[in-house]
Amino acid sequence: MGRIGFIHDKLDIKFLILYIASRLIEPVGIDVLTDLALCDDGVDYFSFSECLNELVDSEHMKRTEDGLYCATPRGIRNSEVCESSIPYSVRIKADKNIAVYNQKLKRKGLVRSMVNERPNGTYTVTLSLSDDVDNIMNLDLMVSKKEMAEQLSAHFQSHAEEIYNSILDALLKKVPKRNLISPKPSKRNGNRFAIGSRPFQYIPYCCNTTHSLPSVSSSSSTSARCSRHFAPYRFPVSAITMIN
Repeated sequence: MGRIGFIHDKLDIKFLILYIASRLIEPVGIDVLTDLALCDDGVDYFSFSECLNELVDSEHMKRTEDGLYCATPRGIRNSEVCESSIPYSVRIKADKNIAVYNQKLKRKGLVRSMVNERPNGTYTVTLSLSDDVDNIMNLDLMVSKKEMAEQLSAHFQSHAEEIYNSILDALLKKVPKRNLISPKPSKRNGNRFAIGSRPFQYIPYCCNTTHSLPSVSSSSSTSARCSRHFAPYRFPVSAITMIN
């Protein structure tokens, strides 16, 4: 029983290969080109391979040193002339598959990760994320094991956008101030003031001496004077003690 499909001969297969290759944004391996060309049931692997080799021999397709395939300027021109020979339904299906793969190729160029070994035996994982205009993030991480470095690299490749957004959220999040001494106490009770939720008390001294001083009320603590030296009381940070 013959194959069911819209592609029926080698010429149609060649037109389809050129149509696909001319729309890919960069050269691809034969496995990718095969998957895209088998969008029609009338194309089989052996016929595809034979047609691809003939297109390379006729310089409509080019095989790079890395073993990747792309359409030559000659092949692109012929593809534009002959694309109407490809059935419309086959072109629609091919366009859909090409768009999906082009998106993968584009993302691969924007999301990069690299693992390098350091002289001390640890590893540096370099993570990079770009957009269509410029690089938007570079991050170097040091890890102790190669397995962990490779795991970080692979995870970033799959979830780069989520990781980038999480980093932004963490950096933009407001961190509450803790245990900071305020020059203007928010709470007063006599000679007490609050640092966070913990009460402290001023121990007054005068003229760098340790003689006893009269009690000081909260209202006069900043203006009271020593009865011996007629000097204002001073309340330095070093003279603050904790009240349990």
